[in-house]
Amino acid sequence: MHKEVKTPNDLLGLSYVKEIIAHQYSITPHCFLRTNTYHGLDLKHIASASAIRYAIKNQQDFSHTLPYENLYKDELYFMEDFFPYLRYQIYTSTPEELKNYHMVDEGLENTLYKTINQCQTMEEFIEQLSSKRYTRPRISRMLIHILMKNTKEDIQKAMNLDYIRILAMNEKGREYLSLIKKHVLMHLSRTFLNITILP
Repeated sequence: MHKEVKTPNDLLGLSYVKEIIAHQYSITPHCFLRTNTYHGLDLKHIASASAIRYAIKNQQDFSHTLPYENLYKDELYFMEDFFPYLRYQIYTSTPEELKNYHMVDEGLENTLYKTINQCQTMEEFIEQLSSKRYTRPRISRMLIHILMKNTKEDIQKAMNLDYIRILAMNEKGREYLSLIKKHVLMHLSRTFLNITILP
């Protein structure tokens, strides 16, 4: 019996399982049944990210959908807020500069020039650029890269990083990091003890 895996979460989960197997990590994966649509706007107990963003934008109570009581929401921004800056960025960039931005491929730089003149909002712009070939999420990511001036070369360099920067954690996370630190230091001390210094 064969099962086709094509939904985003299933593909991501499968990638995790493949990495666990390939590296023999001591991790037991667990599956959770999705009870809502990917971009549905219903604020169920398990809500989609789209539903939570929509609730925040429309000042609806979404506290029951998140495991944390505190949420940083003093300064929230939405894609729509950046449309004037995006328009300026496209207008002041040459086609060659646009082409160098990450995810701007296959002549999209020309489409950007042509379409930006026809749109007055970010939503309209994304809608005009979207197609079966270029989905809304892909277009949105591409526009963010243009706003941030992320070139293809920048992203390639970023892939070579061998560290991560943790922005926030809870008490359990701090305990885990402390445990890792002790483990690493113990491993290093054993390594140095086993070194034989030759004349």
